[in-house]
Amino acid sequence: MSEKILKLVPPETGEPNQNCIALLEGVLKRARSGQTIGVVLVEQGADNLSSWDWGGFCGSFSMIGAMQVAQASLVADQVEDC
Repeated sequence: MSEKILKLVPPETGEPNQNCIALLEGVLKRARSGQTIGVVLVEQGADNLSSWDWGGFCGSFSMIGAMQVAQASLVADQVEDC
């Protein structure tokens, strides 16, 4: 899997975020081809509420490590904005 980090800037309410769509379509394409066997999704809505869910085979140590890197990146981004 690629290690791309996209900073998603919220669009005006009601406008689709093309970066978000492209990322999700890429993941879906890899899942359909069998390259991606599990996914954890953290979602932020236009109303600033967030949720998460998972599907498939999840829970490897590499996935936990990737989640920690993602968390550290999100926290660092928030600290920079303050």
